[in-house]
Amino acid sequence: AAAAAMELAAANDVGRLERMLRSEDERTRAKAVKALGKLSDLRSLDLLLRAYGDASPRVNRAVVKALARREGERAEAMLVAAAAGGNVSAIRALEKHPSVRAIPALIEALDSPWSEVCRAALRAIRRYIDAFREDAEALSCLRACVPELTGLLYDDSARMRRLAVESLGALGVPQSSDVAMLLMDPKREVRLAAIHALGAIGGTEALVALQRYEVEAAGAKERAEVARVLGDLRGDPAHQK
Repeated sequence: AAAAAMELAAANDVGRLERMLRSEDERTRAKAVKALGKLSDLRSLDLLLRAYGDASPRVNRAVVKALARREGERAEAMLVAAAAGGNVSAIRALEKHPSVRAIPALIEALDSPWSEVCRAALRAIRRYIDAFREDAEALSCLRACVPELTGLLYDDSARMRRLAVESLGALGVPQSSDVAMLLMDPKREVRLAAIHALGAIGGTEALVALQRYEVEAAGAKERAEVARVLGDLRGDPAHQK
């Protein structure tokens, strides 16, 4: 109990934590950041912001996690800036705590040359579409990423193509011709995602593409999914889910 009390007192000693941040040992700096993340005063926040940019990836990850637990505009602004710069931990933190102010940063991260960054941004954007479905202004901001999403339909990575087509379907934007192209994708999960996206987008073009594919679909499961989606589009209760 005494040892626990001493550890708690040390964790609340901001001056000591500030000295730990100057340590040459990255583990010590990371521990200091973790302790600062549990405090709520402005000085501890200033130290966290100063610690961001540490040469150690380990310390940087600890800072992002600490900032994600903090409330307030300064902490959020730092996370947003880190996400725009391609920090995956910041993108994931913003995915868990959606903020309209983070949308431009997530869209900017879609242009990253690093696949890990782009995937994280795609997953976050998909989460944001669901989170802000009733917010017209936020959805309008999210639709600004349609050109980037459309470009990712042609990516070499099947996972990227699937995530991009899922987001286009969730947004319900009229990109039927681009999405329909993925009905011929070599990966089954991408084809299924395209089927569902076309059903969400709707319209004559999506209907025609699905009708054509219903005849050409190779697998029984895909044909069943196409029939269900077409039933939804036509308003046929016999085929609706």
